[in-house]
Amino acid sequence: GFDKSFLAGRAALGLTYFNSRLKDEVFIAYLPPNFTASPQNATLASERQGVEASLSARLGEYLRADLAYTYVDAVENGEAEVRRPPHIASLNLSWRAPGDRFGLNATLRYNGAQKDLQFTPAGSARVTLSPFTLVNLGADYRIAERWQIYGRVENLLAARYEEVFSFRPAGRSFFAGIRAQVA
Repeated sequence: GFDKSFLAGRAALGLTYFNSRLKDEVFIAYLPPNFTASPQNATLASERQGVEASLSARLGEYLRADLAYTYVDAVENGEAEVRRPPHIASLNLSWRAPGDRFGLNATLRYNGAQKDLQFTPAGSARVTLSPFTLVNLGADYRIAERWQIYGRVENLLAARYEEVFSFRPAGRSFFAGIRAQVA
């Protein structure tokens, strides 16, 4: 891979190729007659290769944009590996107020279609999970030199999606808190 900065250091481009092989992967087998969960090691290797690309840029004194994309070709036993979407992308915009007292950020996250397994009493079947896009927002405010309050909203548009077959994550979620910086 490589990283290259340009525009007098105000922007950076990164590109990485990867190729890996996973052996003895741990998985859970559900053994009859009670279908008790039993961890085991897979006998077949799974292979992953792909490209990660990123672009970061200062769009002014206080605004920054970060764009990332990953393509993954993951194969296990000759088929697309489950829960490995081939396409993942994100865009993050962040703004810091003069003096760094206040900040806002917005993130758009895309997860492409992916394979998963549907478990039934008769065995398992491959299914395709739909692609989804999430919008997250956050803000923070420095109340003292070492103290900050923050809040964020995840899945702002209440998208309905699955990262694991038949398990729906939380809808729109709100978080707030206080951060303390240690000396």
